[in-house]
Amino acid sequence: MQDRYSFTIEAAEEEAATETDADAELVSLEKESFAADEAISIEYSGLPGNDQDWITLVKASDPDDTYGEWFYTDGQVDGTYTFEGLEPGEYEIRVYYNWPDGDFDVQERIPVVVE
Repeated sequence: MQDRYSFTIEAAEEEAATETDADAELVSLEKESFAADEAISIEYSGLPGNDQDWITLVKASDPDDTYGEWFYTDGQVDGTYTFEGLEPGEYEIRVYYNWPDGDFDVQERIPVVVE
């Protein structure tokens, strides 16, 4: 597997680039499998702190430019969020940076199974 590094290029008067640890986990779950309609709580950390960093929960088969329930982190680099329960299926939590500049470039994918 090839290492991935994310970075942000900002205006010259600001810091030129910010590099994050490729092995750092941005989102963690208490468990990987949930019952139908059970709330899905996450903890996130290590985000860059942009007002419009965002996290969504979608079907795993959905393209990267698809979003389900989502939220902006409002500049918080760490925090918690609880998604509403879902019907059975395979899902992903996806992390995106700095909308709209970051476009739909997924920074992390966390699989979630709802049984």
